[in-house]
Amino acid sequence: MSGPLRLIPTEGAHALPSLDGRLLEVCSAAVHPDEVAAVLESEGLTDEQVRERYGRRSVFELAAELYERAPRAYPEPEAAPDPWQTDPWRCVLRGVLFALPGLGYVLGARLLPAGAPDILGLPAGGAVLAVSVLFGWAWNQALAHRAYLLLAIGDGGRAAAARCMLVGAPLGTLAVAVPAVVVPDTAAAGVFAAGQSCYLGAATVLLVMGGEKLLLAALAPTVLGAGVLTVADVSDGLLTALLGGTVALAVLAAAGVVTRALVEDWAARPGRLTALERAVQEQLTPPPPAVRSIPYGLFGLAAGLLTLTTAVGGILRYGAGAPLAGPATLALTLSMGGAEWLLYRIRSRTLAVLRHGHTLAVFRAGVAAVLLSTLAGYLGLLTLLALLLRQPADLALLSLAALGAVLWLALLLQALGTAWPPALVCGAAAIVQLALLGSQSASPAGAQLTVALCATAVLLVLALTVLARATSHR
Repeated sequence: MSGPLRLIPTEGAHALPSLDGRLLEVCSAAVHPDEVAAVLESEGLTDEQVRERYGRRSVFELAAELYERAPRAYPEPEAAPDPWQTDPWRCVLRGVLFALPGLGYVLGARLLPAGAPDILGLPAGGAVLAVSVLFGWAWNQALAHRAYLLLAIGDGGRAAAARCMLVGAPLGTLAVAVPAVVVPDTAAAGVFAAGQSCYLGAATVLLVMGGEKLLLAALAPTVLGAGVLTVADVSDGLLTALLGGTVALAVLAAAGVVTRALVEDWAARPGRLTALERAVQEQLTPPPPAVRSIPYGLFGLAAGLLTLTTAVGGILRYGAGAPLAGPATLALTLSMGGAEWLLYRIRSRTLAVLRHGHTLAVFRAGVAAVLLSTLAGYLGLLTLLALLLRQPADLALLSLAALGAVLWLALLLQALGTAWPPALVCGAAAIVQLALLGSQSASPAGAQLTVALCATAVLLVLALTVLARATSHR
C-alpha cells in the first residue's frame, strides 16, 4: 500500500472524499474507525481542515463515516515461513541408515553358536540378542528425546545435548554389554550383543547430532562384507573384522561429533562463569526434567517388541525352525525415512489449514482430511516396499500395513507432544500380541492384524482429537 490518499471532495461543499485508490484500501481493511482516523492524521489532516472541507467536527467523525461507507475486504495475511520444511533426501538417507544395520545379522549369523534352540524356540544365542536390542531401542529412544529437548534450549543447547549423550550412550552400552558377555555358554552371542549395543549408542549420537553421512561411512565395511558374501565364501575372521570395523568407525565418529560440539561451545565462551552466573543461567534456561523422556523409552521398547514379533512371530507360534519374516521387517525399517518426511508434511499441511480455516468446523474437517490422506500415503509406501521385497500379497501384508499404521500414528502423537497414550497403547498391543502367539490361538499374521487394527483405531481417534486443537500447532 503506497501513494498519498485522495482527500478531495467529489462534488459540492462539505462532500466526503471519493472512496477509491489507497483510501478505499485503508477503509476496507480497517476493523475499527480509529484505524482510518490514524491514517488520515498521518497524512496531515487536522480537525480544522476537516470542518472547512467536509463539514464534519473532527477527523474521528470523518473517519467513522468513511468506515461505514467502505465495503469490508480484509486482505489475506502475508505467507509466513513454513517451519516444517525438511530435506526429503535426508529422510531417505535416514531410512537407509535404519535398514542397513540388518546386514550385520547376515554377517554375524555364521559367528553365532550352533546348538539347541534358546527360550521360545529362538536360535541359539537369539535370546541374548533379542534382549540386548530391545533394551538398546528403549534406552536410546529415551536418550535421543532427552538430547533433542536439550538441543531446543537454544544457546548452549548443542553442547548440553553432547554432554547428555557423552554420559548416556556409554551407560546404555555397558548396561547391555557387561551382562551379555558374562552370560555362560553364549560367548559369541554375547560379544555380538555387546558390539550391537556399542553401535546403537553411537548411531543415536550421530543421528541426533546430524552425522548421518558419517554413520553411512561407518556402515561401509558391513555393506561391503554382505556384498562379498553373496558371491564368495568369506572366512569367519574377516567377517568379525568387518563387523568390528563398523562398530569402531561408528564409535569414533560419534566421539568426534560430541568432542567438536563441546570444543565449539568452549571456544564461544572463553570466560569461565562464576558460581552466581552459572546459577542465574540455569534459572533462566533450566534443563527439562529427565522424567519427560520415560514414555519415549517405553514406546521404544513397545515398538521393538512389535517389530521383533513381526520378524520371529512364526518361531513364537510354531516353534524352532519356522522361517523369519525378513521382507516384512526390512520393508518396515526402510519405510521409516518416508514416515519421518510425512510427519513433517502433516505438520506443515495442518498449520496451513489452521491459517486459512475460518470456522472450527472447517478446521477440524481440514485436519482430518490431511491426517487420513497422509496416513494413506505412508501405508502406500510401506506396501510398495514390501511388494518390491517380494512379500506375498496375503494376510501377512495386511498385518504389516496395520502395524505400520500403529507405529506412524504413535510417532505423530509424540511429535505433537502427546507421549504417554501412544506408549501405553503400543505397550498393551505388544503384550496382547505375545499372549496370542504364546497361547497358539492365532497365526502370527492373524494375531498381528487383530491387535494392530484395534490399536490403530484408538490411536487414530487420539490423533484426530489432538490435531483438532489449535494449540497443538504452535
